[in-house]
Amino acid sequence: MAAPLMTIGTVARRSGVPMWRLRAWDASGVLRAQRSQAGYRLYTAEQITQAEALGREVESGGRLGVALPVGMEIGYDGRHAATAERRASQVDRRLHLVRQLQFVSDHTGQLEVLAAAAVRHALELTGATAGSICLADLTRQEYSLLAGEGIDQSFLADGPAWRLHDGLAGQVFGLREPVNVDDLFERATFRRESLVRHGLRAYVCVPLIRDNRRFGIFEIFSHQPGVFGSEDIATLELIAGVITPSIEIAELKRGSRLLEQERTKYFRAVTKQLAESTRLLRADVVARLRETVASHTDDAGPDQPTGLAGAIAAIANDLERHARGGIDLAALLRQGVIDQVSRAGGLTASLDAAGWPEALDAEFGSSLYVVVLALAEEFARRARRSLSMRLRLSEDSDYIVEIDGDCADEDGDPRHWSVEANNQLHRLGGVMDHARRGDRTRLTLRIPRSEREELLGLLTGRERATLDVLGNGMPNRDLAALLGITPKTLQNHLTSIYRKLRVSSRGEAVALLHSGNQAEIQ
Repeated sequence: MAAPLMTIGTVARRSGVPMWRLRAWDASGVLRAQRSQAGYRLYTAEQITQAEALGREVESGGRLGVALPVGMEIGYDGRHAATAERRASQVDRRLHLVRQLQFVSDHTGQLEVLAAAAVRHALELTGATAGSICLADLTRQEYSLLAGEGIDQSFLADGPAWRLHDGLAGQVFGLREPVNVDDLFERATFRRESLVRHGLRAYVCVPLIRDNRRFGIFEIFSHQPGVFGSEDIATLELIAGVITPSIEIAELKRGSRLLEQERTKYFRAVTKQLAESTRLLRADVVARLRETVASHTDDAGPDQPTGLAGAIAAIANDLERHARGGIDLAALLRQGVIDQVSRAGGLTASLDAAGWPEALDAEFGSSLYVVVLALAEEFARRARRSLSMRLRLSEDSDYIVEIDGDCADEDGDPRHWSVEANNQLHRLGGVMDHARRGDRTRLTLRIPRSEREELLGLLTGRERATLDVLGNGMPNRDLAALLGITPKTLQNHLTSIYRKLRVSSRGEAVALLHSGNQAEIQ
């Protein structure tokens, strides 16, 4: 009676060796497993003992020096020398193609190029007609095609058979084990109609796994049934082992980009909320001060209050002037960059904001702050002794931001230091330039002033305060009371606001304030 065979999962539990290491030993020939007709690895009880010995050797930090039984040597089956030569030749081809793949991996940053090369090499080594590498989308519970050869994308539209855990691909992905099907057409449950249309019958699929983390599947197909064997599975797993680290790196980078985007969105939302809360608080304080002025002014009228009333009116005017915009970029940069760098020591940091607006629109200002903060932090990490920043307006009223530091020449082009800053700057319609003088690197940002910014900049403090409360839906009498002015004065402000913003109604003025430019409103 033949000795019972055990699956790789059973061997892993009994020997304490992880499944990924058993797969690696099988692929390299150190501990070869038998294969079932479906392609599953099967082991004998004697091989469990060998796996335990190999595991102890690895844990002790030594090289794998455990003697293998006769007939288990790599590339030799103990029956015929021709078989060993044929296997040695195939191993040489595998190693040659793997080295080519590794070269592609080391010299290209494009995962799609590496995956396409992997599929081509797999077809060359196995003689397959077609092949594909598909990544698993755990959120949508489906696959996405990364690279394919000899097929088209129609096979991705096969409905339920192409969900993440359905069909043969789902079996491979779920169990983390390969499958080998001699003829797909003989399987009653086979439902991938596109493969039927292409006449693809033989099928092998292996999972893309690294450190027990699943990334997708690697498939090959052939028009001829029954042409794939255990050697083809081993070849596919070997190639998968080469490309999976690059897939993992790409996934980590993508996750990092998503986190950065979410952080930026959250920061912008919080900044806008804080700016709006501050504006509303200032407007409320101004209204209360003006009520106090009105209650302490004699019959001469409130236009020229004197004494205590005059002092309170001056405070109200000052608060109103500072409440015109939303984001004080210079103050935020002093707190977020200059002060922190100075406290940390090692760097001398300075900021020159002469002529820069006291406050920017919340939407625009928060976006610009994200850009400048990301680049300033990169400069601070690379500068050796000093960091300086300058904020100014150009002659044509464009926003100019200059960041200067004594960064090393080998740090490269600062325009490439922050992907998120580049993306945000592009959304603002800005450009970035840099110059190198001696040991100093200077980065210059130029952001054009939008038509909306220019129009809003024409308003006086009182007019901007009036515009800010227009969206409340209150009648003019109530708005005038809220602002501490007469209805006639309010009407004068509205007439001036409509003329400066080139709009004809309250709704158009509010739309310009909260959304687009004047052309879009028209």
